[in-house]
Amino acid sequence: MRKIFVCLANSKKFGERCIAGVEVERDEEGMYRIPKNENGNPIWVRPVTHAVHGQVSSRLVGHIKLLDVVEIEVIKACPRGYQSENIFFDKNHIQVVEQFDCNPRVFKIFASKDLTDLFGNRGKAVHIDDISSVTHSLVFVPAPDLRVQERENQLRGVFSFKGRTYDLPITDIKFIEAYRQDPQVLEGCTNKYLTISLGVQYKDFHFKLIAGILSC
Repeated sequence: MRKIFVCLANSKKFGERCIAGVEVERDEEGMYRIPKNENGNPIWVRPVTHAVHGQVSSRLVGHIKLLDVVEIEVIKACPRGYQSENIFFDKNHIQVVEQFDCNPRVFKIFASKDLTDLFGNRGKAVHIDDISSVTHSLVFVPAPDLRVQERENQLRGVFSFKGRTYDLPITDIKFIEAYRQDPQVLEGCTNKYLTISLGVQYKDFHFKLIAGILSC
């Protein structure tokens, strides 16, 4: 079975990559529509491998960028606890077929609806005792006040969401490269959206990460 998704996350993961995005479908006229789940939210797709943490080889997906329309051949769904979006895919069939424009109207369509917090709490991580109550690991949210700070050679994104200020690590590889070349890369951008991912367990926590930054 083939699936098409718009890439909204292209993140570093254990030396390799984690890519993910929102599923889209093409109609007979070649137009895209966005199927929704039972809660009215876009359906997320995360291609994974049989590696310990599901990471995908950079050699295979290193060319993929945010807003690329990616087609894959699905082998089977393989949800893993809160990572309900995971699917195994045929490594011989993954290709970029198009690219979406950087358009704030599109961002709004992709955005997760009716969130009051990020993954069940308003902190920077979810404790292992609470992870069983989390049913997803990816959201796409507006962050118009996003500021990037560098501390201890790590880029972090500081932004407000639902009355709470978050300070999270940035793992978006392409954004990190762009920022290193030009720290003013977000200057003049009034529309900023973030893909927030819930990471694998580290000590007693699953930390929240900024896995994709889109701005225009």
